[in-house]
Amino acid sequence: MGVRVYLDDLRSAPPGWVLVRDAEEFVDLLVREGGNVEAVSMDHDLGPDSLPGHWAAGQVLGLIMDRTCRGLWFIRIHTMNGVEAPKMAATFTSQNPHVTHALPDDVTVYVVPGGDSMQPGPVELPEREW
Repeated sequence: MGVRVYLDDLRSAPPGWVLVRDAEEFVDLLVREGGNVEAVSMDHDLGPDSLPGHWAAGQVLGLIMDRTCRGLWFIRIHTMNGVEAPKMAATFTSQNPHVTHALPDDVTVYVVPGGDSMQPGPVELPEREW
């Protein structure tokens, strides 16, 4: 099992996930772990001292495109911010002109409908299709 990184300023990370509280620390960890990262789960509203989740999503896209995070196959957006969640998801879709050839076919982007409650609950990854 690879590294699973949970970006959130308030919630606790589910078992088996590494908790990161701000966007810059999140990106630093992804760069350090590189190909070992298999999954990320991101919040948008990260408090007044952090860059927002949509900035982090853009950085994840860049790390996928340049193959730094070549093992990343599951991206989860768990923000309760109903306005920003679709924008974060759009970072990884054809709505973003930079994505045309960036995402491998096996990368899954999942938006939690309405966000999570303050308790993270289990974050089960689907079975990976090879």
